[in-house]
Amino acid sequence: MAWFSGPEPVSTRGLVLDRTWYDQELDAACDTVSDGHPAAGAVLLAAGRDDHERRALRAEGLGRAGRELATEVTALAVDTDDDTERADLLLWLGWIRIAAAWHGTLDAERGGTPLDLAKLGDALTKAEEPLRTAARLLPDDPVPWVGLLWWALGSGADDSVRDELWAEVQRRAPSLYAGHVARLHSLSPRYGGSPERMFAFAWETVQQAPEGDPLPAVLPLAHADHLLSQRAALLAAGKARRAQRFASTYFNARMIRELETADRKWRLNARPHPRYLEAHHLFAWAFIRAGNIHAARWHMRWPGERAATVPWGYEGDPAAHYAVARDAVLNAPGFG
Repeated sequence: MAWFSGPEPVSTRGLVLDRTWYDQELDAACDTVSDGHPAAGAVLLAAGRDDHERRALRAEGLGRAGRELATEVTALAVDTDDDTERADLLLWLGWIRIAAAWHGTLDAERGGTPLDLAKLGDALTKAEEPLRTAARLLPDDPVPWVGLLWWALGSGADDSVRDELWAEVQRRAPSLYAGHVARLHSLSPRYGGSPERMFAFAWETVQQAPEGDPLPAVLPLAHADHLLSQRAALLAAGKARRAQRFASTYFNARMIRELETADRKWRLNARPHPRYLEAHHLFAWAFIRAGNIHAARWHMRWPGERAATVPWGYEGDPAAHYAVARDAVLNAPGFG
C-alpha cells in the first residue's frame, strides 16, 4: 500500500501512543507515574489482582510509564511489611526493567541493525529476580511468569526454559492474551526461534481461542513479526529495493484466507476485553497490507486516537504510519 512506502504528511496531533486501552484509571495512574509519583501505580496494581487480563495490561502500561522510576519502586518494595503489596511492587519493578531494556531497540532493528541480544540480555538481568520473587509471593498470579517469558527470550534462555515458563502461564491462565503474545515472540526467529514454530503456534491459538476472544490477533502479529525480521535482514544486506518489494507483496491468497478465518473467530461474537484495541490494530494493519480495505476499515474504526507501536512502528514512525493508514482507510472511496 502506498501509505507505507512513503506516507504523505498527515497530522498526528491528538494521537496517544501505546495506550491501547480504554481504562481511565490506568490512564490517570500512568500520567501520575510519568510525573514521578509511583504510589499511584502500586494502588492500581493492588486493585486488579483477581483480573489477570487487566492486571497484565496494567503491569505493562505502568512498566512503560515508570521506566525511569526503578529506584523509587525498589524503595517502596523494601519499605513495605506486607508480602502481597511487595509482590505488586516487585511485579511492577520487573516490568519497568523489561520496558527499559527494550526501549529503542525497534528503531534500530527497523533500520536494518540486528538485535544485539547480548546487550539486551545484560539489560534484562535485573528483571528476573523481582519477577521470580513476585511469583513466589503470589503463586496464583500468571503475570510474573509472562514477564519472565520476556526476560527469557531477550536473555537468550534456551527452549527448555522458555517452554517451562510458558507452562507456568498456562497452568494459571490458559487464555491470557499477554501470555500468548510473549509466547509467540519467544518462538520468533528474532529471538532464536523459527518461522515454522511461530506460525504453528499462531494458528493453533486461532483454532483453540474461545469464541469472541481477541486471541486470534496473534496470527497478524506473527505476520508483522516475520515481515519485520525479513525486511530488516534484507536492509542489513544492503538490499533496500528487495526489502520494499518483499513488504509490498508479502501476503498471498492462503495467508489472506487464514487471516479472514481468524478475524471471523473473534469478530462475529466479540465480547468486551481489555486487549481489544491491540487486536484491532493488528488486524487493521494486516488487512491493509493484504489489500482488503473493507475488512481493515471495520477494525480501524475502533482505536480512535490511540496509536500503537506494534504493528505500526515495525515499518516507520508508529504515530505517522497509523495516522496515514487510518486517514486513507476511513476516507477510501466507496466507504462513506
